[in-house]
Amino acid sequence: MVMDSYETLKKRYTDEEFIQSAAARRDALEYEKITFGKNLSPRKKYILMLLKDTHASFYIGNYPAVIAMCGMMLESMLNLKVKVHFSITKFIEYTRSPSSPVQRATTEEEIDNLQFSDLIGVCHKYNYLSNELFQDLRNIHKIRNITIHDKMPYFKRVDENYVFDIPGAKFPVIISRDSVKPLISDTSSLAAYYCLTRTRKIFHALIATIDD
Repeated sequence: MVMDSYETLKKRYTDEEFIQSAAARRDALEYEKITFGKNLSPRKKYILMLLKDTHASFYIGNYPAVIAMCGMMLESMLNLKVKVHFSITKFIEYTRSPSSPVQRATTEEEIDNLQFSDLIGVCHKYNYLSNELFQDLRNIHKIRNITIHDKMPYFKRVDENYVFDIPGAKFPVIISRDSVKPLISDTSSLAAYYCLTRTRKIFHALIATIDD
């Protein structure tokens, strides 16, 4: 049984077509080094571990895993950012929707219990990100929710772009065809590509303000 598994994996990872498609996915990513700092806290080590695993999952074509892990990383990163803020102000306020009442967290335990959507509400209230990156954050949250409910999101070709209309979102996600030429033969990867590349951009915007 073990030898059967070994031979199956060996065949898969030495298959020339599989290796070429994995290389194309790697080439499509926008690489810019993310510096997490020298003395990493356990939480940062956890995020860095997930980031490496997320890239590996993208290369081999495990797109639902990429999307799920992007959500996990962003949730952890926002938790770290909120705790830095809390250490100064001793309270955090947020709303779950524009029309909902203001919520307040006054202990670290309450912050640790905040859901991903709550952390996004804090991010919005205190302007942790630019408008563009904040919209990307909300889109990733929605795409993650779609994916974990067994509905893999697919982009459609519209003129020179690939477009995904997220249910409940005001604007669609648009990726220019030129920017993802290595992925043209594998358009099912576009949602994972979008989540991973935008997660990296959000990390660049947040990590410098988180010391622990």
